[in-house]
Amino acid sequence: MTRFAFVADDFTGATDALWQFRRFGLTGSLVTDVAGLHDRDDVIGLATTARTSGDPAAVVLPAFRALAELGPLAVQYKVCSTFDSSPSRGSIGAVVAALHREGLARGPVPVLAAQPELGRYTWFATHFVRAGDEVQRLDRYPPMRDHPVTPATEADLRLRLAEQGAGSVGWLPADPAEEAYLARAGDAAFVADAMTEEHVRALGRLLLSGGSGAGPLWCVGSGGLSYALASACTARPASGQGTGCLFYPSFPP
Repeated sequence: MTRFAFVADDFTGATDALWQFRRFGLTGSLVTDVAGLHDRDDVIGLATTARTSGDPAAVVLPAFRALAELGPLAVQYKVCSTFDSSPSRGSIGAVVAALHREGLARGPVPVLAAQPELGRYTWFATHFVRAGDEVQRLDRYPPMRDHPVTPATEADLRLRLAEQGAGSVGWLPADPAEEAYLARAGDAAFVADAMTEEHVRALGRLLLSGGSGAGPLWCVGSGGLSYALASACTARPASGQGTGCLFYPSFPP
């Protein structure tokens, strides 16, 4: 039975996502073609070339539709923890917009770029990168600031997503109450803060708590988000019964 699914914007990112789920004992498979998707594991992932595409939504939508048919609790669009994208190449905002346009996302799309164990942090929706002993804003981190294809011109991920056509983008503080999450109901997406592993785990518990909702939770993020979702699946039923998970809160239509 498929509990989680993800579509990665490149192969390297796909292996990171799968590893995060496997760390928590979930079985998983990684494929490179929609035809290879199956429901025999807890987690199924698809690696794509969306990160280098001028139309990433067209690349990933067929996979999103196919994965929705498997009935997972959540479907993640796996992106780089440095938010490697631009309006014209690998646009993450365009994928968020497509999730709403195609009627897949029925509420705001959570976006978690932070991955603290790799030195990627988000605070007040602004993204930071640890390089050696220094922590720099994403738009001041030389490898991304000076990137020849997708230069980071802004560290506030709300502005990055809006520039890429995501629509209204909100912000969720670290370790939020459920009320703060539900208050984002009017947004197309929201950027979630995280500075520590516990912040990541708390977000996972929040996303996977409450009622069953209608259809999977659609979310976007780094391997930190994969970790968040997997860490919330901590119940271990009897051997042979699979892995127990909670469900995420549903937003009103």
